[in-house]
Amino acid sequence: MKKIIVIYSILAGAALFTSCDNPAGNHDLKPIVLGDSAFIVTETDSQYLGDNVEDLEYGKRSQVRTGAAGADTATALPPSARQAADTPVKKDVQAASPIASGGHGIAIGNGSSLVIDGVKLKEFKAQDGTVANDLDYLITSGKYNQAVIRLDKGKISKVSYRYQSGVLYTINNTALKLSSVGNYTSDWEPVSFKGNEIGVPKVANVKPGSATAAQLKTAVQKELQSRKYKSSVVQSEVNKIGSRSKPTQAPFSTDITGITLKIAGTDAKGKSFEKNIKLEM
Repeated sequence: MKKIIVIYSILAGAALFTSCDNPAGNHDLKPIVLGDSAFIVTETDSQYLGDNVEDLEYGKRSQVRTGAAGADTATALPPSARQAADTPVKKDVQAASPIASGGHGIAIGNGSSLVIDGVKLKEFKAQDGTVANDLDYLITSGKYNQAVIRLDKGKISKVSYRYQSGVLYTINNTALKLSSVGNYTSDWEPVSFKGNEIGVPKVANVKPGSATAAQLKTAVQKELQSRKYKSSVVQSEVNKIGSRSKPTQAPFSTDITGITLKIAGTDAKGKSFEKNIKLEM
């Protein structure tokens, strides 16, 4: 009996050894060897290799943006840093101050400017008050003696004026300036002012330019022709002008065509200036 048990034990051990050495159906496979790179399992799909476990410490976590190959990473910021980044930076910018509150401003340099108010003006051409001393403007609305000139930053020391007058010819209740008749230019007269504000004076007695009757006839003819009046009308008006006609007799009259103010003073930095501002009608 003992011999039979021993024989069965030997046969069972032999069968067990054989099964471990040659697995059934896989006779070409070799045993796994630790440390051999041929038996290391890898994953080719990068989406399974990402670290989906969030770190508890800010500034070390990267958010992966999927899409194009080689996606960028954006570093997450702590709440305080994110709030600071989202808050717009306040720059210390000083707003530029206007030349003056209303009126036509003329910069004359060093932060100073002359301002003409009370009338509407038009420039004949671009003018630079920091360089030019003679500045010319056309009044498009308002009367010349309603104009006020003030100095912004600086000090006015002296003001004077002179005017230019011209001859007008009235036809059908319309006064036409005769441009071919010479203007009269007055002498310089002093102007009173208060502080840095000047009121343009009204001329009481306007003197006319000199013109003979023959010169008046020629001036009327040229003016009416330039305005495209019919030749019959032109001839009729010229015939009305007698040999003794004067610029001060109807249908002629005299009026101011322009007034110039000479303003002297110092600017905001104490530099002397003198500007001639002409207002034309």
